[in-house]
Amino acid sequence: MRRPEKWANLRDNEELRFLQVNSIMILDKKIPRYPYAKFKCKACNYLLTDMNHVTKHVEQHKKRENRLVEELVFNTIKYVPFAESWNSTPLSKFLLKIHDEERETESSFKAREELGERIIEDITSSVPNIALQLNGSSLSHFALKNVSNMDFSLQVKESHSVKDALNSIYDTLALKQEESFYLHLAQDFKQKYPQITFTMSENHIPCRILLKNKSSLKTSLLLRDYWDLDARVRILGIVARYWAYSCGITNNVYTVIPSHSIIILLLHYLIHEGVVPCIKEHLSQDEENDYETPREILDNWNSTNYKSTGELWVGFLNSCITKADMQWKYKRLSIQDPYCCNKNLLSVVHNTTVFEYIQKCFQYSSLFFGVPQTQKGPLFKIVSDDSTIQIASKIENNGLNDEVSMSEIVTLEQANVLIDSVQMEDMVFEWNVERFNNNSKMPIVCSVCTNEGHTQDSCPDEILPEVNTMGPLPQSYLAEIDQFFHFNMDSLRFSMSQLHERELIIKEMAVFIRKSGYPTAVLTVYGSSDNGFGFKDSDLDLCLTFSDHETSENIDSKNVIEKVAKIIEKMNSICQIRAVTSAKVPIIKFVHQPTSLEGDISFYNCLAFENTKLLRTYSEIDLRVKILGYNVKRFIKSCDFGDASRGSLSSYTCVILALFYLQQLDPPVIPVLQELPDSKNKTPSRMFEGHDVWFNSNPQSILYWKNSHHKNIMSPAELLIGFFDFFGRQFDDDNIVVSIRTHRSVKKLDKMWNTDCLAVEDPFEVNRNLGGRLTRRMHLFIKKCFIKGYERFATPMSKRFYFMDPNKYFFNASNLGVGKVPTDRGCHICGGIWHVVRECPRKMMTKRHKGNKKNHHESRIDQVMIIGENINPTHPPRKEKKKSSPVLVISKNELEEKNDAENIDKKAPNKRKRIRNRRSKGMEEKNVIKNLEERRQRKRPEKKKKKIPVFLHDYELESIAFYYEHGPIELLK
Repeated sequence: MRRPEKWANLRDNEELRFLQVNSIMILDKKIPRYPYAKFKCKACNYLLTDMNHVTKHVEQHKKRENRLVEELVFNTIKYVPFAESWNSTPLSKFLLKIHDEERETESSFKAREELGERIIEDITSSVPNIALQLNGSSLSHFALKNVSNMDFSLQVKESHSVKDALNSIYDTLALKQEESFYLHLAQDFKQKYPQITFTMSENHIPCRILLKNKSSLKTSLLLRDYWDLDARVRILGIVARYWAYSCGITNNVYTVIPSHSIIILLLHYLIHEGVVPCIKEHLSQDEENDYETPREILDNWNSTNYKSTGELWVGFLNSCITKADMQWKYKRLSIQDPYCCNKNLLSVVHNTTVFEYIQKCFQYSSLFFGVPQTQKGPLFKIVSDDSTIQIASKIENNGLNDEVSMSEIVTLEQANVLIDSVQMEDMVFEWNVERFNNNSKMPIVCSVCTNEGHTQDSCPDEILPEVNTMGPLPQSYLAEIDQFFHFNMDSLRFSMSQLHERELIIKEMAVFIRKSGYPTAVLTVYGSSDNGFGFKDSDLDLCLTFSDHETSENIDSKNVIEKVAKIIEKMNSICQIRAVTSAKVPIIKFVHQPTSLEGDISFYNCLAFENTKLLRTYSEIDLRVKILGYNVKRFIKSCDFGDASRGSLSSYTCVILALFYLQQLDPPVIPVLQELPDSKNKTPSRMFEGHDVWFNSNPQSILYWKNSHHKNIMSPAELLIGFFDFFGRQFDDDNIVVSIRTHRSVKKLDKMWNTDCLAVEDPFEVNRNLGGRLTRRMHLFIKKCFIKGYERFATPMSKRFYFMDPNKYFFNASNLGVGKVPTDRGCHICGGIWHVVRECPRKMMTKRHKGNKKNHHESRIDQVMIIGENINPTHPPRKEKKKSSPVLVISKNELEEKNDAENIDKKAPNKRKRIRNRRSKGMEEKNVIKNLEERRQRKRPEKKKKKIPVFLHDYELESIAFYYEHGPIELLK
């Protein structure tokens, strides 16, 4: 059978089905007024051009429809008159029944405790220097039958290796598995909390040993005290856990939400209702102390709330639904960990759809338990006022929503009549999960790209580009690349005049601060301005210290930073001053106006001095170190991921990567200075602020190391190509930490940096992960850039690129084909990770600028100053004709503007007109004319032509030549 002609452009039957389900008809004839229309929506008579237009229209319809339906549901929850007499008692009995069916009995808890003691004895007798304790729901007693695991909290002494302890535990359990004590033994050390899982052969209870800190154990003990305090807590806790498990909120494999988070949410409501006290307020605030139950306070506690479990359950569901949740803005639920105040238990959820599903479960569950339930179903489904009934009738007539069209919509008066007519024995409740989640399921969301429909294992972003290992490259090509790298370094680094200019800025600021109230102030430069890898446009990083104070102890850093910021505001050459006192290290941001140089002043950031000295020492060992460092920084800057404030890697971290690569080569290019012995063949230590900052900076020791080791003769081009290949394909970033302080491999597991991203250790502050702010998506983007960089540099240029600017060919992210930089973690306007969109400084500045323009326009009438004639200031002045007497109207804001010659209308026919158009500050007429003549005679300085290197690709030439715009320059091979 031939397909109709009007369906010819449709791909398959799925599209036809999509059109039929959503009431979209295909037009048989063209409409003269709308010749491009091919479809028509039956519900709203809207014409559509193609399938993309149809899809967007249907999505908008569904959003409007869902919005109306959720508004009806919210109003029903708001208006339904919940009363003790007709709903609370049957509901309380039903909740008690669920509690008895789904909870673990006291005998099962005792069996778990005995089993846990036996497991602990088996492990600790074979593995020393560890502490193993029962944890989780088996300890707190909020455990579900046939659902809850037996969790054990593992703690390893600081002097012992975490990896060795976990391997020893695994080996011990493996021996027991051979004796059939344990089954299904497995390990997963790459998780955030490394774990070992197994199953008991006797009762088949799944067990987990997790490497956790004391806070998780304290949380379980805290929940146990709440369990013992009130019977209503026990009933509601089990019901809440079973409800979250049934709805798929806490048992979803792909979105791991902690099961005890729903208990903490419930306790938050019960504390505010006065059912239970806030126990944590009566405990010691010292995190190092063990948990001690405040027995005296709990024994004397008398609850002031005597509501039944039915009333409290409906109240709990309603407490999670507020009007703010119905404002259709981007909102998320946050649950704070009791002992890790900075930890959000729902931080693993990054997709809005998951939060919308959780919110929907609360809404429909509240509607289900708040409305009287009979054997035939709910007494009513929707309670609304007249206006909402009209909306619902409109939805029902259009047939857009089955949920509403099938519902019985009643007013509040009708609901009261129905409630009065129902008898208590007619009330019947059943555990219907489809009513809790409105026949929907927990969405599957990828943890990498946050898109729906797939997991991390099948995420497209996880697929790295495949590049074959390149063969040996022609020496002439490598020599040419070497010369290009030399040119890049020379064009990027500071000149002597620029260094002198920065020194003058530092000296000027230091003298001004000393004369303004801080005579012992010292400004010291650090960072890229002094570490040997600085760019011409690098920020000026300064550290403020006082010569009479070695440390910042007994100094109010916030007060000092604010005062110094006010002092440098008085300097004519400094502008855009902003004091940031809330940061870990308080800083002052500023701009040097004559040079447009950005900078910041930190307070006693002395550890940065040592990092600067270390990098400068490495840069002076071999010229290739500098060449590689500069070109790596140039590459990451072109790929736009060299900014730690946007959730990527800082330029300092990328230099650490380059140094690490040079240390790992065989033979290495540079030594490990922190392990290089001194003249006495020792590696001493020098403690500063609790960190060992010693490294060997003696040139004689470094020279001896060079002479005693085989020399690495790789060229800069080979080193950069190898760098890209090393971090793009070879380096084991899943298990190894990038560390330049030691030759041995540092494991992620030993440092508890269990992340699936690149981990980079600070050379001195060894507990600081320089890649800690990376997301998995950004990590994959960086690896793709390195892989594509390897492919680009390891492939000789084809003839059609011979006369192309090498910077545009090699250092251009668009040529690499890796896409845009991920901004999933930060602000979508500026990319920063320190704020969200609504708090973006760039957005706020735009709003402020628009507001200032509006206020300026509205206030012109009140700010008029008349020069020439007296005009009533309550009315705006009219534009005078040329023949009338001249009137100059200038506002106060305009009078305060600077005397800028660029605002002069140079095309004015005469000098008098130029004077009228100029926004001057009371300047006399003669001075204005004189200034205009001087400006006209002044010549603009000629712009220097930018030198652009061009390759001559003739591999038979004995010398390599770089051509500039003014001619060739012969360079050494």
